Amino acid sequence: MVKLKLLRIDSELERLGRWFPYPAVAGVSFLIARMGNPAYDGKLRRIMGPRLDEIRSDGLDDKTLEAMTAKAMAGTVLLGWKGLDEDEDAAGEKHADGTHSPGGPRQLEFTEERAEEILSDPDLRDLYRFVLAQSSRIENFRRESAKGDAGN
Repeated sequence: MVKLKLLRIDSELERLGRWFPYPAVAGVSFLIARMGNPAYDGKLRRIMGPRLDEIRSDGLDDKTLEAMTAKAMAGTVLLGWKGLDEDEDAAGEKHADGTHSPGGPRQLEFTEERAEEILSDPDLRDLYRFVLAQSSRIENFRRESAKGDAGN
């Protein structure tokens, strides 16, 4: 027999997400909410609504459906990241006093638009799949699992 409490979902965690380290790169982690949370469902309906007839008749190709899903996930499932830098380093700056500060990596700021670009980039397909997989695993959002992670 299984206790009912082991089946309970943490509704707040489901909506606000939790941090997952990205296994492919040390020091990078993503804030991921549960797939199917109310914000995601609402955004997906708004995106797919105008094309519902095409979807029902199987008239949309997989690439288009994946792009629509990525757009819906941005800002509702993928909520943030840590440890990501812009592809281009910042240029150094010359100050009024004649000194010069060196350039270097710039932290990639999270925005919904940037998240959509990343989730839609075919060269970052593994990252899309990682977010999709973590957001779809029910055990990642169970109350008992969340308590166990609280100390980490």
